[in-house]
Amino acid sequence: MRKRRFSEEQIVGVLKEAEAGVPVKEVCRRVGRERCHVLSLEGQVRGLGSERGAAAASAGGRERTAEEDRGAAGTGHRCTEGGAVKKVVSPPAKREAVRVACEEGKLSERRAYGLLRVHRGSCRYRRRERHDAALRDRLRELAGERPRFGYRRLHRMLRREKEKASLAMRQRKRKRFRAEARVPLALPTRTNQVWTMDFTRDSLASGRKFRTLNLMDGYTREAPRIEVDTSLPGLRVVRMLEGVAQERGLPEAIQVDNGPEFISRAVDQWAYAHGVVLHFIEPGKPVQNAFIESFNGKFRDECLNQNWFVSLEDARRIIEAWRMDYNTVRPRSSLRYLTRKEFAASVAARPASPPTPVVSITPVWTRSDVQKPRSATL
Repeated sequence: MRKRRFSEEQIVGVLKEAEAGVPVKEVCRRVGRERCHVLSLEGQVRGLGSERGAAAASAGGRERTAEEDRGAAGTGHRCTEGGAVKKVVSPPAKREAVRVACEEGKLSERRAYGLLRVHRGSCRYRRRERHDAALRDRLRELAGERPRFGYRRLHRMLRREKEKASLAMRQRKRKRFRAEARVPLALPTRTNQVWTMDFTRDSLASGRKFRTLNLMDGYTREAPRIEVDTSLPGLRVVRMLEGVAQERGLPEAIQVDNGPEFISRAVDQWAYAHGVVLHFIEPGKPVQNAFIESFNGKFRDECLNQNWFVSLEDARRIIEAWRMDYNTVRPRSSLRYLTRKEFAASVAARPASPPTPVVSITPVWTRSDVQKPRSATL
């Protein structure tokens, strides 16, 4: 059905009939239109007859712009040119605002700081150039060579080279659980007083398993030997102890766990023949042998997990190089950041310290020599 168009005279006539009181339904029936169409025609005619319609007609029927509809932007309009001042957030913007207030507003610096709520330190700060490119390069080299070292050990190594470094490295805090031995043990106070031993396991590139027997002095924290092989029975443990004893002497005691190699007859006979006491920790209590457990953690973290062993000979070579570095280069915080060799040399130059006394933990009220208070008689 073809859409019917009305002239302006017909539209005006329809609207006059509606204004005269003729019902809208009757008017719609006559013209053959719905009510909504008649109302739209009314809007068209009223628009043409009003000032707004004249303005729209003079504009050529184009849509009004935002400025024509809302008015031109004035001084009170937000976020426009010439309106309100933007927020001053960054330090350079704050310094510029203070400068403008002092120069154009003839204000003092203190007054400008107070009005703009700016701290004087942020405005008077001047960046200082750092000439530490060589130091940073050296620090990156050390961090690349020893990726498991923290900033304290790297800083200590740089101080050995007579350089100064300041670096803040993010460290992941480990959860530490409090564990106390049931029986208090006296700490070693001299070299060769207590040795500690334990085993660790790893595998070659081919998947073949091998073991390491780690030996450490409990006082100087040196690692005299790390034995590497696929099998380390009791006789192999005795052979290693014999070799170390020829280099640095026999220990007074050796602290070990309850492994089959340590409770073997070969190790027991060697200890009895040389007057060495074997101290076995309680089963399931590795914290009682904390020195060697701490060494095993560093050994696995810095050596076993960082290298790929092609063969058994390659593993022995890499592990021996790490052991020498551990004794002669790696600083230890508990030894005042000295290496194990340096600490052992300083201990050898001074007299031995007295043994650490063991403090009794027996409560006072359970002793028999304490006189009980008499009850008062009322």
